[in-house]
Amino acid sequence: MTTSRRTGLGTAFVLGVIALALDASAAGIAKRAQPAAASPAAPAAQAAPNAPDPLTQAQAVLAGLSPASSTHDLAHAARGYGSIVDAARGAGVSDGYMKKLVHVTTELHKLATGKLMAIEDEAGDNEGALEQLYRSAAWDDLSFAMAAFPYWRSWLELTLAERSTRGDERIRLLKHARRGFRAASLQIFQPSLVYGGWLGLGFVAIAEGNRPRAISIFENLDTALAGDPGHPVKKAVGEQLRLMRENKAPTPIAAPAGANDAFDAGRLRAEAFALLERQRATQAGGREGVAKLRQLIDAGLMEMTLLSDILGYQKEVVREDLGIWGELVGAEFAFTSEQYYTAVQKYQKFFAQEPGAPGMNFDRFRYRHAVACLKSNLTDQAATLGEKLLRNPKLEAELRNAAIKLVYIARAQREQAKGTPESQQALQQAAQRFLSANPGDPDADGARLILAQSSGDTTTALKLLGSVKRPDTLGGGVQTARFFLIAREFAKFDPGASTQYSGIARQGMNAFDELPAEEKRNPENYAAYLQMRAVSDTVPEDVVKAIDLAERKGDIGSSARKALLWARIRCYERLGQPERLAAWLQQPGTGQLEGWQLELVYPWVKALPDGDVKRMMTASLKPLLANLPDMDRRFRLMEITSLLADRRNDEAYEAAAAFNKQYPKAGDGWVQLARTARLTNRTAEAESAWKVITDRTDADSAVWQEGMLARIEMKSESTDPQAACPLVADVKAHPPKAPPEFTAQIAVHDAKLGCTPAAKE
Repeated sequence: MTTSRRTGLGTAFVLGVIALALDASAAGIAKRAQPAAASPAAPAAQAAPNAPDPLTQAQAVLAGLSPASSTHDLAHAARGYGSIVDAARGAGVSDGYMKKLVHVTTELHKLATGKLMAIEDEAGDNEGALEQLYRSAAWDDLSFAMAAFPYWRSWLELTLAERSTRGDERIRLLKHARRGFRAASLQIFQPSLVYGGWLGLGFVAIAEGNRPRAISIFENLDTALAGDPGHPVKKAVGEQLRLMRENKAPTPIAAPAGANDAFDAGRLRAEAFALLERQRATQAGGREGVAKLRQLIDAGLMEMTLLSDILGYQKEVVREDLGIWGELVGAEFAFTSEQYYTAVQKYQKFFAQEPGAPGMNFDRFRYRHAVACLKSNLTDQAATLGEKLLRNPKLEAELRNAAIKLVYIARAQREQAKGTPESQQALQQAAQRFLSANPGDPDADGARLILAQSSGDTTTALKLLGSVKRPDTLGGGVQTARFFLIAREFAKFDPGASTQYSGIARQGMNAFDELPAEEKRNPENYAAYLQMRAVSDTVPEDVVKAIDLAERKGDIGSSARKALLWARIRCYERLGQPERLAAWLQQPGTGQLEGWQLELVYPWVKALPDGDVKRMMTASLKPLLANLPDMDRRFRLMEITSLLADRRNDEAYEAAAAFNKQYPKAGDGWVQLARTARLTNRTAEAESAWKVITDRTDADSAVWQEGMLARIEMKSESTDPQAACPLVADVKAHPPKAPPEFTAQIAVHDAKLGCTPAAKE
């Protein structure tokens, strides 16, 4: 049986997305431990006596880069820059020397920032080009460089702050250092920067005299790196905690007056939100309110409840300067306003230099980032972000379920647009995970349909389709999938198994009746339906008429044409009128026969029980096989075997001789010539033909054994029986892997002839 069906997804999914309310619960730092790069967070090594001067090295790095440098070169420079900073800090260089190094580091940061601006300017308003940038390795390189250079500079500024005796200068330097460490602390794809950034923030807290905050940061880092006891940051954290617990930490720099005073912070916060409320009511006071928020943020007092309160005034603060937090506010405002692509860009900028502190949890925003990607048709990015969320073992249950659904929807949309084997597998995994987690979700029916379509087991697939709760929401997808599955099962049965065959055919016909009208008109579906009718309809002649009508439409593909020919053959078979196929193949308008048609016709003709009908079919097809030599050979050989079966040996010989003359290189032709020549007492010709065969074939082949036995028998029956002895000797000299009866027959001839071992041909 031949059938073909499209395997696409259902046509009407409900691709809704859950919107979660903000949860301001705090969570400790829990990052994945990965091997870290060299970090100045660890005690700086002393420079080797002959090592190049750190400042000279830094200036050489800067001189070796330019606006035309590749993003890879910038990232490479940023990764190696830590050894220069370590050397300078460990060598005890002067303040002036270190400030020059700070300046060089700043210029390197400007180069990285300028490179990004140049690439974005080149993309202009082309959203596709911008999307490509934000997905590229170039973006990863630039994100790293733009965070790494400020990170290394922060260690230099922290060192200068620790040395300074001027309070205002210390405050300024610590503020700058804290900003760089914060930017590094959220480079989620660069764990070394994350850990180093948090460690730097801990040392800044010590320098500001905020011992509880420093201990909290160090303890959280120590917990986060519990699985990697050899990590250099964990070692540095452990040593610092030990010193602080033994009161051996260096005397901290005094914090600015009121900077961490709880009463002042509370007053600032109350005043800020009072001004924002006034802005909402009277359109005045917003800028002053944001200025007070900046004081809280710059003092390192951002936490989840403050962030939640700020986001309650998105409209009032979205155009004001909140530093990197402004990108998050802008992203949330764009998301709420359904400006999803803008939201994607702002989420990306925020997470590229995500500020944070122990207790901050951005999972909810990461989820909304993924939703914004989905709404912007960035389905791959949405699925990737969702799967990253799911890898977090501490992700809250409600958010986990939402992310599972989001990944499933993103994979489904992606597959509808541009499916590949890899994306199909990813979709199946996402659908199974979604169905397991949310079996009662309205969209779970779509997952059941996807899994049914992709299942290799028909019983399992039909069970999944039967569990769909609202098939009407899937636009005929369930009915179409059921018909496809039954058609696939129908294709597995042997037409001879009439009871099973008719049963599955009737199921398929019933499933076809349930299809939407559009699917019924699909040529492939209709051809498969006619195949089922061909084996089960009580009036085969009606099916032939339906096949004729379908073929005359002229807009059907090769797979449907193949299915219709298969159905036609079955109908003629049931009607007992095989000659009608020959007439149909020869009728005007049928066109030149194609190989695929004969691949269906040949086995059917070969299986016909009546030799006369078989030969009539072969004769009628001969004129149509002139341009198909392979099929011509197969039909003519079938004709010879048919004549032999009916003991029409002379006709078989004539046919074999004609075949051998036309196809002298065909081994089957020589075999038939040898057989028919012997049957018609043309012994010399039979011997000659069998010799051609045995000389060209391997001794282990059945045809070689048949040929050698025939040659031995013919020579044994000749006037010179001893002429068979060299052939017997040849068989014995090259004993084939032959059936026992062949060996036994050779032994009988050997004994009867009395051949000597020295006999040679």
